[in-house]
Amino acid sequence: MHRHLIALFASCALAAPLFAGPHDITNADAPGLLETMQDKQVVLLDAGKGDARELRYAAVEDNSVTVKLVQNMTMKQSMGGQPMGANTLPASFYRNEYRVSKTNDEGFTVVVTVEDAGVTEGEQGPMADMMAQSLKTMVGTVTTITMDDLGRVLSADTKLPAGADAQAQGQADQMASLTSTVPLPEKPVAPGAVWRQRLDRSANGLAMHMFNTYTLNKIDGDTLYLTIDALQYIPVQDLPGDQLPPGASGKVTKADSVVSGTATLDLATSALIVVDSKMTMTMTVNMNMQGQSMSVDQDIDMTMTAEPVDG
Repeated sequence: MHRHLIALFASCALAAPLFAGPHDITNADAPGLLETMQDKQVVLLDAGKGDARELRYAAVEDNSVTVKLVQNMTMKQSMGGQPMGANTLPASFYRNEYRVSKTNDEGFTVVVTVEDAGVTEGEQGPMADMMAQSLKTMVGTVTTITMDDLGRVLSADTKLPAGADAQAQGQADQMASLTSTVPLPEKPVAPGAVWRQRLDRSANGLAMHMFNTYTLNKIDGDTLYLTIDALQYIPVQDLPGDQLPPGASGKVTKADSVVSGTATLDLATSALIVVDSKMTMTMTVNMNMQGQSMSVDQDIDMTMTAEPVDG
């Protein structure tokens, strides 16, 4: 059961946006936001000050950039009120190529290819070996995203490499999160502008709602410098049976996930080419197994960085 829960908690953490750390919102605000915002809706909160301009993706066919993402994660768990200690996972990485495959009047298509994935150099031990083997199944995964010039996704599809197993599908779902695009406001904005988007998602069968808030710090040609704050809201819900040991049941009774981060967005490829973010997540699950009930508490701290590398 312990290993099942670690995998479930980790998947929720990895499904979060690259950032979180609500911009003037908390979990208490989420139910109200669910009433006032629709899935994928973008709301301009502040147009900024100074010379305003329209922000639009300016994709050029065959433009490409390769970005390396590095993740570090530490998990602390207690069961029935008894601390189980901290578990620091080996640092992992993805190297993704973002390439504009075509453009037309409706928008453009970006193909994101996982060129390499694994644990970072120097990580050793059984856990590192297991993670490296799992992550290697992602190499060759291709995510194709078609969007308009505002970054609104028109279609998205992920294809796994030949021979990938069922576990790779969960990794692919996480990969789709990591290749999320940044939506742009319709109206002209200036530095200091703030806009927010709601996104509804699921990770291993758990429903969740993202509220991503974008602050425009600087514009330099087709490069935007952003602070991206978000809240990941996971409502009270039953755990999916296929994520638990046979005969077990459980319910998420409390969850809170926030991350603070900055990013550099390349409008020519839609890629977040530089990222520096930190996430904290707490979750409480009530488990029932063999007639016994137990509360499981999990705290997760994760950092993620990204930077362009030679292809």
